[in-house]
Formats: sequence, C-alpha cells, structure tokens
Amino acid sequence: EQRQKYFETLERQRESASRFHIVDMPRGCTTPAVEAKLRMLLSAFPVRLAVIDYLGLMESSRHWPDAWKEVEQIGRELKQIARSLHVPIITAAQATREMARALKDGEEAGLEHVALSDRLSDHADVVIFIHQTKADAIGNILRWQVEKHRDGTRLKFNTYFDAERNFIGNKLVELGLGHPPGSPH
Repeated sequence: EQRQKYFETLERQRESASRFHIVDMPRGCTTPAVEAKLRMLLSAFPVRLAVIDYLGLMESSRHWPDAWKEVEQIGRELKQIARSLHVPIITAAQATREMARALKDGEEAGLEHVALSDRLSDHADVVIFIHQTKADAIGNILRWQVEKHRDGTRLKFNTYFDAERNFIGNKLVELGLGHPPGSPH
C-alpha cells in the first residue's frame, strides 16, 4: 500500500510544472556524503531545496559517545552545507513524548520538545512543529506551529490533510472553522 501511494504521488508530480528528485541514501549516511551528493546534483541542474527525512538516521562526520552531541553536530554541519552551497535544507527530527502530553493537555509545543538535543534548534533558522490530534485526523486537519523563525515571526496555521492521497492542501483552514472550501467533507 505504501509503495502504491509512493507511485501515485510520483504520477501526480509528473503532471505538475515543478519537479523534484528523490535520492535515497542509506541509514547512517554522513553529512559529508549528503554534501557530496548535493554538489553532484548541483553540477547537473539547479537545486532549490534539499529535504532530509530524517535527521536521527544520519551520522556526523565524527563519532560522538552521546547521541545528543551527535545530533547537535549533524545540525551544525547541515547548516554549514546549506550556507556554503546556497541550498536550504529541511530535515525532520523526532519530538519528545512530553510534547504529546503537552499537546493533549492543551499546552503548546516548544523548542524543548525536540528529541535528543534542544541544541538542534540553536542551529536551525526555522523550527516548525507539525502535529495532529485524533479529532484533527477525523476532520483532515494538520496543525503547523512555527516556533522559531530567525528572520520572521512565530505563527500557527492549519492546513487540509488527506492521508489517503498523501496530500496537504494549499488553503489555510481557520482555527475552529472545520474543512477548507471544496473539501469532500
């Protein structure tokens, strides 16, 4: 089923005016390997964005005895790569269990909820939490919280999310107003 969704997504993308390339790198790939791959891609065509899913599967250029130190180093190295190549890098990182509890209790997510290393957010220009409650899932709502933005403001917004089609809508959903116009619900 996941494989079918993947190919359906690629088919929709093929019909789109914009293009993206998926580069599958093995678990444990290092930041120098990511940099080398980006340099190779840049020599072939313009790269406007790199997305890494997910940071916890990477390794830094040197081994650290503590996982949090390694994650911090990976964040630092990715930022250096992004700056030197002039390519923004987006990466996913895991949230802590405390974040789930906080959201359940009606509290907001914070930078302290980034798993393994709160220092990871020190190197990030933008930190966005993306989450969904059980009620949100029923209503196809995905919540976005921009918790840190070095050059902008913090904000919250919701989008329409259809997990079956692997689709995140481009229209904002006002808090508490339900589904976006034209949604099937």
